[in-house]
Amino acid sequence: MARRAWLVCGVISSVVYLAAIDVLAPYLHPDYHAYTSQMVSELFALGAPTRAPLVLPMVLYNLLVFAFGAGVWASAARRRARGLTAAALLGYGACSTAGLLIAPMELRAVGVSQQTLLHIWVTVVQGVFIALVLVFGAFVHGARFRLYSFATLAICVVFGALASVQAAQASMRWIGLTERVNIYAWMLWLAALALSLLPHQGQVVASPDDERPRHRLANIWSLIKKHPALTYFAVTLVISWGGFLLASGSGLLEGTSWQTDPRFMAAVSAMLAGPPVAGVLLTVLVSGTSGLRGLLSRLFAWRVGWRWYVIALLLAPIIEIVVLLALSRISPAFLPAIVTADDKAALLMSGITIGLVGGFVEELGWTGFAIPRLTPRHGVLGAGLIVGPVWGAWHLLQMWWVGSTSSDGLPLALFLPVFFLSSVVILTAYRVLMIWVYDHTESLLIAILMHASYIATTLFVLAPPTTGVAFLTYSGAFAAALWGVVALVAVANGWHASQRPLQTGAG
Repeated sequence: MARRAWLVCGVISSVVYLAAIDVLAPYLHPDYHAYTSQMVSELFALGAPTRAPLVLPMVLYNLLVFAFGAGVWASAARRRARGLTAAALLGYGACSTAGLLIAPMELRAVGVSQQTLLHIWVTVVQGVFIALVLVFGAFVHGARFRLYSFATLAICVVFGALASVQAAQASMRWIGLTERVNIYAWMLWLAALALSLLPHQGQVVASPDDERPRHRLANIWSLIKKHPALTYFAVTLVISWGGFLLASGSGLLEGTSWQTDPRFMAAVSAMLAGPPVAGVLLTVLVSGTSGLRGLLSRLFAWRVGWRWYVIALLLAPIIEIVVLLALSRISPAFLPAIVTADDKAALLMSGITIGLVGGFVEELGWTGFAIPRLTPRHGVLGAGLIVGPVWGAWHLLQMWWVGSTSSDGLPLALFLPVFFLSSVVILTAYRVLMIWVYDHTESLLIAILMHASYIATTLFVLAPPTTGVAFLTYSGAFAAALWGVVALVAVANGWHASQRPLQTGAG
């Protein structure tokens, strides 16, 4: 019972820490820019208004970490990995305590003082202990937990380095968001380690090499494997919507202009984390290393025939050009953006760059994980009709912000539902076409390029600067044209259920 209680402290510690910095701190200090230009350490800085009320919960957090370390040590027996993990956890707890009580930083206005330098060095040592915990902890369980641990380590290293670069800049824009990616990944891993070590009722002493899933987690794993696509949808929406809401703050409700509010791009960037994180994580959990190998092989599958490159790159722009040429006869407001833009090169480069980035991170999840598991059972059209609406719903908060400032006098109660519905119809049609191309090529690379072409075309290069009724007219015409192409392709191909079996490495 004592060991169980100590291990539960690992879960509680993560909850206490996150509640302190992201629930209690914003309440105590509304002017603290948690997800933009201020660091978490500034909450505990000497002279900060949040230091005094947050010291107690943070001391409690460190005590819980020590108790968790004791629980890991008690469960070690002859398992060297658990013993080393426990020792590294105790070192991390000691550094965290020292950074809070002995070596807190001073306020940013003071500059880089000796006190702040001491805090930086303690933070560096603390980061070393975090890395050691992840490395040793990677060998506590089997191959899947090892991959998860190394993925968490990679996230901590990348975002920790990025935060260090941002800290050296005067504005430190988005350092709060960067640090939170690091912190949340670390806290989630600690909680996962604690849960995985909890003994179930009636458990007998197992051999050190026993890697069977814990009884308490067996039903969860079974549910994930039985409904992998549904699990992917849920995890993606939670991560993306949560990240968007955290980064957008009050901007989403205030109706600020999405073109000028810097929080909009931060929110979209946070939203983009959902598909790749959920896709790669579930690939590891469901298919293990074979799934990762399959994901990589499809990512680099480029020998698919030139005609599929033509379709992937030109389908969206050709359809939109036809629609805009027809509408421009009614009003010059429907002229493509590239025609009226002052800096055409900058518009083109922005579209290509953001298109490639967006296509890559999104398709790691949608085409990398979900679609290969839906198409064999539901066919091209069925899979598109399942994924398309979910993909559209994934954009809901982004659409809300854009739509709330693009109604051009129309009542939001009328404009927003029509805007959202037309967007979902458009995205569903295009997703059907993307799945048709993927079903013939099995190339994740082609899916990324097709998605990138859509982003560059519809959001940048050809997007007409319309609002209100004109925007809804354009959306409706574009949706009709896309579904017309879907119908033509369906008739020409005689669509039926995909004959491609689900591959072991499909991810």
